[in-house]
Amino acid sequence: DWPEFREYDLEEFTPPERAQFVRGYLGFRGRRAGKAPGDDWIETRVAEVNRLADHDPSIFGKPVHAKILTDLAADPSVDLGQFREGVSRWSLYDIFFNSLAEREVEKGARRPIGEEDRLGFLREVAVWLWLAKGGATAFSAHDLPDALVDGMAHGDAADLESLKREYLTGAFLEKKSGDIFYFGHRSFAEFLVAQRMVLKKPSPREQAFYSALLRDGVAEFLAEAPDKGPIKAWVDEVSAAQGILHLEYFAFLAEAFGGVEA
Repeated sequence: DWPEFREYDLEEFTPPERAQFVRGYLGFRGRRAGKAPGDDWIETRVAEVNRLADHDPSIFGKPVHAKILTDLAADPSVDLGQFREGVSRWSLYDIFFNSLAEREVEKGARRPIGEEDRLGFLREVAVWLWLAKGGATAFSAHDLPDALVDGMAHGDAADLESLKREYLTGAFLEKKSGDIFYFGHRSFAEFLVAQRMVLKKPSPREQAFYSALLRDGVAEFLAEAPDKGPIKAWVDEVSAAQGILHLEYFAFLAEAFGGVEA
């Protein structure tokens, strides 16, 4: 039922193009927030963003990454000093999602359910899409399993359906006609899958799930995880694993320890 559309691949920004994008987009965001385009605050933020982006042109040549950093800069409450140690894709997405969660729970109607529960729900949705839906980034609210909200904070919800609605409404997902929700960019879901894997050590039964999840963008994000300690802990249960483990999974675990010999 999708309308006819034409798909385009965007070339990466050159540094001057990225700098032009940052100035134009941040100025647009500033005007929308009631700040004048020539406001000193906007000029300061433009300079901060471009200074950070210049440290790694390969990351910020990608329009989606330049937009995420500029979206963060458009929020006066976000301290860009969080990137003083340098910007990686992992830190960029981590701070971006934390910022979205903080903003969401500031809304009075959202407060009964906290930031970590909302982020936890989003991670579980991403994993479900990767395991049960073949890596799709869109889904119908009716298909969402009850198990995804099992054990999560209920807030003011009276039943599971209203609870799922509450989580979906405050989940930073885009909404199409009807009850179709989707991630605005595939990399958002890939990061959330990788983050969930780092945060939760797999049981013997889950080893096969982790092996299946370790592909494409998820594997790239996991390779960039700043702390390899949680990944090393995956091997604690690997000898008791149930199901199929791929050779790529063992190779990835070996890299966390410094190579196959280690």
